[in-house]
Amino acid sequence: MSNSKYKIGFYVLLAINLALVGLFVFRPKVPMPQKDMKEEISLKLNLTEAQKAIFFELAEDHRETIDSLERQQRAYIESLFSQLITSNADRNKTALLQEILQLEEEKITVTYAHFESLKSICTEEQLESFDEVILRIVPALTNSPGRPGNPARAPR
Repeated sequence: MSNSKYKIGFYVLLAINLALVGLFVFRPKVPMPQKDMKEEISLKLNLTEAQKAIFFELAEDHRETIDSLERQQRAYIESLFSQLITSNADRNKTALLQEILQLEEEKITVTYAHFESLKSICTEEQLESFDEVILRIVPALTNSPGRPGNPARAPR
């Protein structure tokens, strides 16, 4: 075979390899299937239709509030790290960190109040399952290694 055929073959194989690498690296991320947390909670607590309606409204309000707080928090975090690029690195650092911590505290407080509201609409029989629901939810809220779908990470 001539040298030019080897070169053509080499470039064809190189192009195929690059295309395969590109497909693996840049493919769209498929979200992990996750049960709807609201449905799971309502099933575990055996909520009535009226309770479900109240709970779903509470959950929607909670989600909107948390999303808003997280958007604010991301903006503060971006501002904090953008200071590394500019020359005024320590100028607002403490104030931004305080805002970030304040928003984190507010997220926890809002979530706690949300579950207090859920608890308040439960009957005595449902309250027996409430503790189990909370114990199952806390790892998901804290992104703990013990939560379903999150492999245990080694301590740092």
